Amino acid sequence: MDSSSTPIFARPSMKAALALIGLAAFGALAVGGPALGATPTVYAGNATITGAGDIVQVSRMPVQTSSGSILYYDVTTTFGVTSAGALSVVSTTIAPSPSLIVSNFQAGTYASPAGLNFTELLSGPGIGPAGTTAWSFAKSGGSNVGCAYPATATWYTGPISSNPYATRITGAGITTTDYSYGIAGPISSLCSGVVSQEFNGPSNGVAPLIGAAQTGGSLTVVSFTDSTGKDHSVPVAQITFTLSP
Repeated sequence: MDSSSTPIFARPSMKAALALIGLAAFGALAVGGPALGATPTVYAGNATITGAGDIVQVSRMPVQTSSGSILYYDVTTTFGVTSAGALSVVSTTIAPSPSLIVSNFQAGTYASPAGLNFTELLSGPGIGPAGTTAWSFAKSGGSNVGCAYPATATWYTGPISSNPYATRITGAGITTTDYSYGIAGPISSLCSGVVSQEFNGPSNGVAPLIGAAQTGGSLTVVSFTDSTGKDHSVPVAQITFTLSP
């Protein structure tokens, strides 16, 4: 781990490891959980958790303050192991997530996270209503292209008030400007678990409400609609793509 970074919090202890494991376990319960209240709350299920080697990275974990505001944090934990196989935490750092860019999308082919094996093509910008610009996203290739999610999606840059889905966005209680908003299209079959429903629509035919944001070559798409078709004020699922060379 690069020790030159300045973390908000660093605590090399087994307690930190247990806390991280608790966050991951909570993630299985957070989707479709209770609505946001005024109690400070961690929404670990709405973060992205990845791992490589001895490092586990939790990206954009939402935390609600007592005033109801939502803050986002990145958590990085480095693990160690003894010759006897005992696991320990070497260090844990927590830092504010960098702001996402919503208006600087890059057209091109994007690869899914490792193991999902599909690509999607981002096209745009196009002309949207009320002075917005429109971007289209659609599955395009890979050995698992039939199970790609979102299968199709369209989102619009600009203020929420100018978005074609402004009524639905505000009705869900969404106020953050971290994303450009739109909807995802249907898929003929679900191949990748419940998360597919949250991006491609549940059986009742509700088009998922999505948000998109780009930082460098990483494109993040989130869904605000759960597997029953209910919209939420924070993302219930997300997937991050990488722009192909």
